[in-house]
Amino acid sequence: RFYSVIESRTQFCSRHGLDPMRPIVTWATQYGYADIGNDNRSSMYQQWLTETTDVGVKTCYERKGIDIKDIPIGHAKGRDASSHAFFNLAGAMPNVQFLLKPHPIEGINFYREQIAKANLKNVVFCKGEYIWDVLNVSDIELHRHCTTAIEGWLWNKPTIEMGMDSFSVLEWKDREDGSDIAYNTDDLIGLVNGYIDGKVVDAGVL
Repeated sequence: RFYSVIESRTQFCSRHGLDPMRPIVTWATQYGYADIGNDNRSSMYQQWLTETTDVGVKTCYERKGIDIKDIPIGHAKGRDASSHAFFNLAGAMPNVQFLLKPHPIEGINFYREQIAKANLKNVVFCKGEYIWDVLNVSDIELHRHCTTAIEGWLWNKPTIEMGMDSFSVLEWKDREDGSDIAYNTDDLIGLVNGYIDGKVVDAGVL
């Protein structure tokens, strides 16, 4: 009964210059700490460390055996590797439309720079859009350990883990079993091609 609050594919595509009849692949990013760096002398780093300690984030990571000081560099490396794969994917599939939806807490300069560098006409940056509107128009969603995948599953849409990072300690099999996993650019291109060509989400996953 609340479906009417979600923007239609036609309306969304019209606003962003997209063709509603062509496939849309969305990368919903989640690298919120990538810009923190690892300089413990910087005010940004110290503020981040204090706040994550105060709200219990530090404790959550410690229970997984992770030193929170490793998180920013892990996010940065993951973002670099996933970005490399994403833009190679978009370049290899010029007839497919790609949306780049950053997490609300992420800085956007990195993505703007990557989009400008790639200079691809089939990549659209949609920072301020409501995620349900974005997922509604998406035929495939790319993510890394993100709750947007769960939202995509509600629509029985295929989701692909951007598993190019090396942060294996954060792996969570029960969650990852709901998505295909791409470990490199070739994996990603192959998985996306498969769904574009008509592959459907395995019934066992649904």
